Amino acid sequence: MKPLVRLPGITMNKVSELFALGSRTWDVDLVRNSFISLNVDEILKIQPSRTTNDDVLVWAHERNGHYSVRLAYRFLKQEEGRRLQEIDGGGGTSVPGRWWGVLRKLKVPPKIRIFWWRVISGLIFCHPKGC
Repeated sequence: MKPLVRLPGITMNKVSELFALGSRTWDVDLVRNSFISLNVDEILKIQPSRTTNDDVLVWAHERNGHYSVRLAYRFLKQEEGRRLQEIDGGGGTSVPGRWWGVLRKLKVPPKIRIFWWRVISGLIFCHPKGC
């Protein structure tokens, strides 16, 4: 994950710039002088690879490190679910989830169910002067 705070005047852009010169081990003093202590502890827990591959950008929310819109959408939906669960007090399902059970049983066309699910979920908003 990305460090929480980057101290002013730090110009490093790659992990490899935090290694001791000519090695694949952390320059502990440089790491300590570049980040806040919380981040320093987490960085120093990481065992750098012994291979000399170039740094690459990876997406931390997927095992293979690859980013895709589908995976980002899934991640955002999970985060939304966690947020709704926190608001709901951690128990049961969210309000839209409870209503989906009711909507699913209605004898109406699927597009009507989906429309009302979007309204309940807050995905469709009406203007105060009318929809």
